[in-house]
Amino acid sequence: MSLTADQTARLRQAGADAGLSQGLVARGLIEYGLDHIGDEGVQAAIREVKRADRERRSRVGRRVMNERWDNTDEGETQ
Repeated sequence: MSLTADQTARLRQAGADAGLSQGLVARGLIEYGLDHIGDEGVQAAIREVKRADRERRSRVGRRVMNERWDNTDEGETQ
């Protein structure tokens, strides 16, 4: 599972504050999220992750297509 730089920093800080490793804090957060999967706050967080991932994939796809077609001479096919 990949995390953003901000998420990593927040997880590191949460671990330091609790006197635990990042992994144990993450495990606790996952357990809480799974136990409360139906809660609106958890569902909102899931929707936001889904939206952000869709946006990231779209941005990467556009960049790849632009790089592909910008580097192709007119009339050349790939």
